[in-house]
Amino acid sequence: MNIRLEISSNLEIRMADLNEVLIKNLAEIDQKLITFENIKLFGALKMKSSKLAVLSDKCFAIFSKSGRRKKYCYWIQLTNFSWDTNSITLRFGRTSFHFSPNTMEGILKYIFDVLQRVLVSTELKSLFFSNAHAFVSWPNALSIISRIKQKIILSNTKIDENTLHKISTIFTFSKPRINLNKFPIHTIPIILDALPLSRTVRDFTICTTPELDAYSLLSKYMLEFNRTRRIEIKGPINSNFDAFIKNIESNINKKLFTLSFDSSVLEEPHLKSIMSLVKTSGVQGLEFHDAFSASSEEFFYTSFFPKDQILPLTILNLDRTPNVDVSRLIPQIPDVSLLSLENCNLDISSIIPKLSGLPKLRAVNLSGNKCVDLTNLPAQLPENLMYVDVNNVKWERGCIQKFMNYHLVRLSISQINTAADEWQSLFDFLPTCTNYLLTTFIWNGNKIHKNLFIYLEKNSSLQILSLNECFTYSSPETLTPLAVFLQNKSSHLKVFSLRGSSRNFLGYYIKNIINAVASSHTLDVLDITDQQGGHECLQQLYQNASKFKVIACDGSNPMTLDWILALFKMTSQFNTLLSYPEKDIGQLLSNWTKAQQEELLSKLARNPPIPKKQPSNIMFQPIVKSNYDQPCLVFKYYRDILEFPRTLRKTEIATCRNPQMLPDHNVNSFKQINAQTTNSQVYGDDTGDKTDLINKIKQQQQNQFQNLENQLDMEQKLQQQNLLHRQQIEQQKLLQQQKQQKLLLQQRQFEFEQRQKEERRQAEKARRREREERLRQKDFGENNLNMQTKLQSRKRNKSVVPQRSRKENEILNQYPDLSSEDLIPQPRFHRKSSKPHDSLLIDNSPPKSRNSRTPEASTPPNDQSKSRKRGSTDKHNQTPKNKPVIDKNNTKTITSNNTANVEDINGNNRKSQNRRKSGYKTKLAMKPAKEADYLSSSSTSSSSSQFTNLIATRKRNPQMASRNHFHSKLNNPPRQPSGRYRQPSQQPPSKQQRQSQQQNSRQQPQNSRLQQQQSPPQSPQQSTPPEKKIIKKRTKNILDVERDEIAARIASRKGTSPKARRRSNIKLEENSPIAAQATSSNNHPKISNNNRDNNVRNNIRNNNRTLLDPDSDSDDEVMVSVNSISSRSSVRRRGGQGIRPGGRISQPRRKNIPLVLSDSSSEIEENVPSFKRATRQKSPIKVKNRTQARDDAENIQNKANHTARIPQGRRAASARRKS
Repeated sequence: MNIRLEISSNLEIRMADLNEVLIKNLAEIDQKLITFENIKLFGALKMKSSKLAVLSDKCFAIFSKSGRRKKYCYWIQLTNFSWDTNSITLRFGRTSFHFSPNTMEGILKYIFDVLQRVLVSTELKSLFFSNAHAFVSWPNALSIISRIKQKIILSNTKIDENTLHKISTIFTFSKPRINLNKFPIHTIPIILDALPLSRTVRDFTICTTPELDAYSLLSKYMLEFNRTRRIEIKGPINSNFDAFIKNIESNINKKLFTLSFDSSVLEEPHLKSIMSLVKTSGVQGLEFHDAFSASSEEFFYTSFFPKDQILPLTILNLDRTPNVDVSRLIPQIPDVSLLSLENCNLDISSIIPKLSGLPKLRAVNLSGNKCVDLTNLPAQLPENLMYVDVNNVKWERGCIQKFMNYHLVRLSISQINTAADEWQSLFDFLPTCTNYLLTTFIWNGNKIHKNLFIYLEKNSSLQILSLNECFTYSSPETLTPLAVFLQNKSSHLKVFSLRGSSRNFLGYYIKNIINAVASSHTLDVLDITDQQGGHECLQQLYQNASKFKVIACDGSNPMTLDWILALFKMTSQFNTLLSYPEKDIGQLLSNWTKAQQEELLSKLARNPPIPKKQPSNIMFQPIVKSNYDQPCLVFKYYRDILEFPRTLRKTEIATCRNPQMLPDHNVNSFKQINAQTTNSQVYGDDTGDKTDLINKIKQQQQNQFQNLENQLDMEQKLQQQNLLHRQQIEQQKLLQQQKQQKLLLQQRQFEFEQRQKEERRQAEKARRREREERLRQKDFGENNLNMQTKLQSRKRNKSVVPQRSRKENEILNQYPDLSSEDLIPQPRFHRKSSKPHDSLLIDNSPPKSRNSRTPEASTPPNDQSKSRKRGSTDKHNQTPKNKPVIDKNNTKTITSNNTANVEDINGNNRKSQNRRKSGYKTKLAMKPAKEADYLSSSSTSSSSSQFTNLIATRKRNPQMASRNHFHSKLNNPPRQPSGRYRQPSQQPPSKQQRQSQQQNSRQQPQNSRLQQQQSPPQSPQQSTPPEKKIIKKRTKNILDVERDEIAARIASRKGTSPKARRRSNIKLEENSPIAAQATSSNNHPKISNNNRDNNVRNNIRNNNRTLLDPDSDSDDEVMVSVNSISSRSSVRRRGGQGIRPGGRISQPRRKNIPLVLSDSSSEIEENVPSFKRATRQKSPIKVKNRTQARDDAENIQNKANHTARIPQGRRAASARRKS
């Protein structure tokens, strides 16, 4: 038993895998699997082979056991089908398949089902399918599309996807009427070949052209069993016309009711053939749309309708036929029930009196004509006339009021064309109108007035109302009377049409109409197409979906597809039919492929109808679930009920041939009419006694009033209960909202406290990091200072003395007061690299104490215990920014544009520190023009002749200047040169010599420089002592003043080209002595005891330079801010400001601080408004007037501006040797 179960389970798994393989193979050729069966296929020698017989929606195929396709043939090619107890034979032309299936019933059922769904009646008859005693299956949209695709493949025609999609929508949307002229000509035969299988298409139009013979196609079509009720043929008659008429007569089905000819140019023989067709066949409606020739028109009026025999003609349509002679026509058609004379250019006032000659006439269509003469209109219409269609008629004055007073059951009066003042008279007349028998009222494209709804309320039997294209978005006030009318509980309205257009639509206000209609308990059909209501419209329909049976809302223009899908789900729950919104879905899915759109259609589709009964002698029972019975139909609403009828059903034909008399029109009563909401357009019923009708009407009115009062009472009670309930709900909502707000506030407060704690924690961490970083930097600076001091002391104590160059020897020979210590190698920087190169500079600056402070807080000059060690500098020692230099005599404003900060000599960056360790020392640059001041302040023994010789030497050797400027050591004492610059015979000065030199320089009187230039040189012992207030101020090197003049000169050349700046000079007045003196202590920031304040104090101490001018004629002091020239390393790091590698000085980005050159700060304050800003600079100093050798300094400066640069890089040594 277990073994059998395992075998069966393995077979099921194998069959499932095989099913998937077959589905994939069939999908490659656009086919769907129906079923497959194991067979034994007979060969030519009656040899059997195991195969698979596969049935798809398009073909019969033989597959191998592994799932490979061997042979296949299309179903429409089947020419023979036979079977016996053990085998089946299928012949497709020359190809035949003879096989023995495992189960005969299993495969025969599916063959019977496929053949009935794909083949037409003549093809089944050729197979003798009626002898098979098979069950009945109906073709549907899937089978019709399958046949069309087979025809396309076998005929080798090319049809694009859009055309194929349009063809398939004919059958999926169940269109009752199609126009084949809208399709390509080569596709019309294929569509006509599949139309006999359709159960929904009842009316189609075809055009005959030279490329397409419509009568030939229709003659073949009429041989098939079909359900077509009306055929319209456009174009002239050809030779196949007689065959077409004969095939209609021979058709056993006889479903055709109306035959229409448009522009056919019918001759007399053709009219005779049509007349015989009407007599013998079931055709009861004829339409001639300008179809007569000039010779056949007389025959039509005289001989087409025989006098001795009555033609069974029910519908006669002569639309668009010019010059219709109504007086001659009406006597010939006494049995016609429906007469249409649309757009025949007739006068309605002359036609209506003649209609009394048609006793069986029930409906007339006079649209597209005119009503001119009011006097010709009769007082009443014929008693049997119930339906009048007068659309798009030009009404003269007074005619429309009289026509509205006719007693009619169905009235269509759309697109009224009349004078403007005639509208008001019409609306004033409507409340007094006596026609209360209306069951159908069509008022499309007309104006709206509240009196119109007063008139409609009196028609209590009104069931169909159409107000298409009557309302606009700009006039919503007209909706109020409509909403009141729709909410009337006594109305019996079943169909309400409120279609819009591109101009006339309600938009947002359509939801008010939906709410009003939802209160009606009798409404079944709601059509609000093209009202552009958006998602609000769909939302209202979603809420009231259960109150309707049919909803049409295409053209709502929703933003998304969600509301449409939700509305489909809701309507399916209440069995409500929702018309497929083809426009809206087409716009929303414009980017989708056709396959995706078809997939959406399949989701919204319904199951096709299946036969409810089966014959009694069937061989096999029908298939329970066929693959053809999948959902394939999509409901779409068509408004045929509002159009003039073209065909009639059997019950309607019987009613038309036996018209019943209506009661007297003078009595305010009407006959009870059985109006239907289906495709029926003509209504009738038995008559009754007048008094009975009147009594019934009175009783109905009384009952209505009582029902209204009861309903009002109930509604008031319900409203009160609803109000109480709503108030309770609102109170509960308020309480819930308050609770939620409290919880939110508590949560936010908690989060805020947590954030504050976290911020405090982060701030504390940041403060700790800053403190640790400051301590780390302090330790690093001290270690670095110690290391530099050790390295410099080692270099000074070296016993090897290098050779000096020719330049150095010449300088030392000319100036015996100079020593080799003054020639120190200076690092230079290449433009594109930071590698230093040696350059010569003369450094004879006095030593500076290590703990030097501001002038007020500094130690006395003789205090050697706190003097600064050789090679050591302060960590925060940075040169001050460039400040303006004041020329007193010229009273010019000279500003400096160099705002780059110079890094301290200690090496705040790691590169400069490494350079110092390798034997280089960073110096501040100065121009050669200041060398006279430098020499005058460096030694008391130097004379003016030596100074003049030095100037001459500089002129002869311009390469002595490194990049047109000299570097000077401001804070460090002179160091012993290293390398080849040291002479063997020269020894470094001892410590006592350096201390005495420093002491002498500090004790130099204030006016010594002036005395040196005006009188013979004196010894330091003969100089006069300085004043007391000046003695406290420590003298400094004149290099600071020279640096300020250089910065001022640079500032004066702002905005000029580099070439012009090299040529320009700053001319100083002859007697323009300049001296610098330290500022008072109140200009400095406060000094604290912590490390950060010590760093600031050291920075201020190193940046502020106090220069004393002993030869000053005036004691007035001027406060200015002086900026030093930045080093090249800081220039690159600070954005290119300061001195460039080529010896040029870049222009700053900050604004200049203008200062007027004057003697005192009071004059500056008066002349310059920005003096306060200048005095707020970081390193203010005092400058006193002095006299100096202006000419010599100016000549040196002019010469230095035009000197050539010393080569850099690896060529520097060779250049020095050559020089």
